[in-house]
Amino acid sequence: MGGTAIWCMHYLGNQAIVLADGQITNQIKYNLGLAVLSFFLPIVMAFLAFVIVGSDVKSVVRVIMGGILNSFGILGMHFMSQAAITNYQCSYKVFWILGAFILSFLASVTGLSQFFLIRLSWKSSWWKRAACAFLISTGISFVHWFSSIGTVYHLHNTSFKPMGRSSQIGTIVVISTLSVLGCLILLGLGIVTQSQKIKLTKIVQQLVLAVATFDQDNKILVTASGNLPLRKLTETWLEQTPFDEFNIAHPVFLWMFRTSQNWSTVMNLVPAMRSHIRALESKQYQSIKNILIGNDGIPINEYSSVFEELFCVKSADLANDLGQPLEGIGVLFDEIINTEQVPLSKHRNGIIAPNSSGSIVDLENDITVFQISGKGQIIFLVNRVGLIEAHRMKAAGYRFADVENIISILATKLQVKAKSLAYFIKMMQNHASIDYLLEPGLYFSIFAARASVAHKGFEVLARREAKNQLPSMKVNVKDIKNWKIQYLETLKHMSMVECLNHLSQVAMSRNSSYSEQKFATSLLTSLKILRESINDITFDNSLVADKPFEMPCCVKVNESAQKKAIHIVLRILLPIHKHSPIDKLVFVPLDFFKLAQHINGYNKDFQKKTYDHLHTSKRPDFHSATNYLRDIMLDIPEEILKYKRNVEKSGQEIDIFTSQKKLTDPLMYYQAPVNGELKETHSFVDELFEATISLRKTQTQATSG
Repeated sequence: MGGTAIWCMHYLGNQAIVLADGQITNQIKYNLGLAVLSFFLPIVMAFLAFVIVGSDVKSVVRVIMGGILNSFGILGMHFMSQAAITNYQCSYKVFWILGAFILSFLASVTGLSQFFLIRLSWKSSWWKRAACAFLISTGISFVHWFSSIGTVYHLHNTSFKPMGRSSQIGTIVVISTLSVLGCLILLGLGIVTQSQKIKLTKIVQQLVLAVATFDQDNKILVTASGNLPLRKLTETWLEQTPFDEFNIAHPVFLWMFRTSQNWSTVMNLVPAMRSHIRALESKQYQSIKNILIGNDGIPINEYSSVFEELFCVKSADLANDLGQPLEGIGVLFDEIINTEQVPLSKHRNGIIAPNSSGSIVDLENDITVFQISGKGQIIFLVNRVGLIEAHRMKAAGYRFADVENIISILATKLQVKAKSLAYFIKMMQNHASIDYLLEPGLYFSIFAARASVAHKGFEVLARREAKNQLPSMKVNVKDIKNWKIQYLETLKHMSMVECLNHLSQVAMSRNSSYSEQKFATSLLTSLKILRESINDITFDNSLVADKPFEMPCCVKVNESAQKKAIHIVLRILLPIHKHSPIDKLVFVPLDFFKLAQHINGYNKDFQKKTYDHLHTSKRPDFHSATNYLRDIMLDIPEEILKYKRNVEKSGQEIDIFTSQKKLTDPLMYYQAPVNGELKETHSFVDELFEATISLRKTQTQATSG
C-alpha cells in the first residue's frame, strides 16, 4: 500500500506541473512500459525495508539500512517515472537532487524507527500509526517537489501526435482507481481484524485451551496481531452437581495434566478421537452446537471422556499450527485462569429460578439447566523452545515479545486483569523451566494438610510457583552418607521447637564429634531459615516424620543419575479455617499434589489405562457388536482394539476416571480396601498423609482420655 501511494502521489503531483504556457498538446506524456515498471519499484523496495526493520531485535544498523532502501525506492521510482516522459528531455540540478535524497533518507529513517519502536513495544494506537504515516508521507511529498524544482524540461519529438486532454484524464482515472482500491483493501482488512477481535472476545468467554511458548530469553510467543495461539474446547463446563466445579482438583483436569506429561500415550489415538468428534458433530441437531449435550438437552453419558478427547484433538491442532510435534506442544499449567463474567442468558425465553440443589430450573418448561460458572476459563499448555525452534516459528509468522510490552494487549484480548495475567505468565515461565523441580540434596520440608470443603477432600500446603513442591529449605551439605541418614532418624517425632533445641545442643556439645557438630549446625541453620520464612507459630507443633523421604528432583545431563533429593519432613494437620501463612505458599488439592509427583518420564501403565479409559464403553446397555461396529467406524488402531477385546473377554472393567472420582472423597480413599490399583499409586504423599491423620487421631484420643 505504501508503494502504491508513493506512485500515485508522483503521477498526481506531475499533473499539477504546467509546461509550455499551458498548451494542452505540450503537456507531459508517458511511456506505458516504464510507467508500469516504476509502479513495482517502490513496492519492492518498501517491502525489503520493512523486512529488514521488522525484527524483534533492537538494531540501529537495521533501521539505517531500511531507510536507505526505502530512499532508493522513492527516488528510483521518481527518476524512472521521469524517464518514462516521451515528449520532454529532463535534466537535473545536483543541489536539489542531493537535498531530495537527504530528505528522503531522513523521512524514511525517522518513520521506520518510530514504526519499529511502536512494533517492538506493542504500544500501537491509531493516532501513533497516523502520526507515523503523516511523517513519512510528508517527507515523500517534499522529496517529490524538491526533485521537481531541480528538474529542467526540454521539449522534443514535436512530430509525435499531439496529446489531448483524454490522456491526462486517463492518468487521473488510473490514479484514482488505485487509490480507491487501496482504501477498499485497507477497509476490508480493518473489518476482518475487527471481526477477529469480536470472535476472540466470544471465545475467551468460553472454556479455552491456549499455548504459552517461551524462548530462551523468556519472551512469549504471539501471533502477528498480538494474540496467543488458542482453541475453543466447549462453551462452558456444565456443573452437574454442586461439587462438580472444573478446577485443578477435578478428575478430568488431573487426567489432562498427566496426559500432557505423557503425550506419547495418546499420539496414536488422536486420529480416532478426531473421527469420533466428527461423528458426534454430524449427529447433533442444528439447534444444539455443543457435542457434549445430547439431543434431549442434557449432558451425554460420556461427557468427561469426550471432553478429554477434545483436549487431545485441540492440542494436536495447536501443535500443527506451531509446526511442532504433539510431544513438543507443552505440559498443562497448574492453574485455570478465569476471564470476565458473562451474563447468563434465559433458556427458551422461559422464567428461570434457582432450585434447592443449586441448579437452575426453567419454570415454564420444567427443564433443568445445569449450573455454569458464569465466566470463561482458560487452561494453558506451557513449553520452552530452543533457538532453532524459535526461528522456525518466526518464519511461520509468529513473534516472540517481551512480556512487559505485550501484557496490556493480551490482558485486553483475554479479558483478564493485566496485573493478574502478568503474575500467571511469570508462574508459567517457571513452570516451563527446570526450576519446577528441586535440585538433588538434603532438605527440611513441611507437610501441612487441612480439610477442604471446596474440593471435598484435603489440601496440602505447597509453593505457589511450583505446586509439586512442599515448603522446603536446602541443607548445606556436600553429600548424604549413610551415617547422616541414620542420624536424621534420631530426630523423628520431635516437634520443630524440640528439633531446634536438640540440634543447637549437639552443635555446641563437646561430646559430639566434629562431623556431627558440623552436620547439626547445617541442619540447625536450614531449619531456622525455614521457620522464619513461614513466620507462623502454628508450625512449631509440626512433628518430624518417622524417616526421611526421597522426592522427585531434577538431575542434569552431566550429573550422576544416583543423586537424590532427601527430605526431612515435619508434618502437621491444620484446622479447616487456617490460611496460607505467606503469599509464596498456597494450599493445593491433595490429589493434584500426589499426581504431580509422578509426572516425569514415560509411563507404560498410564498408556494402558489411557487406551481403556478412552475407548472401552462404560454403558452397560451397549451390545458388543455395536461396540465393534463403532470401533470400525472410528478407525481405532489395531493395538487398541486388541487390548480392548482382551478386556471384554476377561470381563474386566478398568475405569481410571471412576477410580479418580472415588479418590476425591478422602473417606472412601482411606477406608476402602487397598486394591491393586491403589498399591501401584501408593507414594510418599500417601504415607505422609496417613501418618498425619493417624497422629491427629492419637492426639485426639489422648486429649479425650
